[in-house]
Amino acid sequence: LCADCHTFGGAMRSDRAAADFAAIGAMPSTTLLSLRVFLKSSHGHMPNLILEEAQIEALSAFILELGGK
Repeated sequence: LCADCHTFGGAMRSDRAAADFAAIGAMPSTTLLSLRVFLKSSHGHMPNLILEEAQIEALSAFILELGGK
């Protein structure tokens, strides 16, 4: 689902307006806790995804790893 809008450490594509996961993971403010809170909250520019806890943990770890954390 994420790949519909986000890239994962590759070249940014003009047809995808969402931030690259590597860039998100590299942000100083991005932590496991901040990602968990973000992924459990509704956001105007994202679909209202309902993820299971294991999915949130896996996605958070993936984003942090891409960001070098």
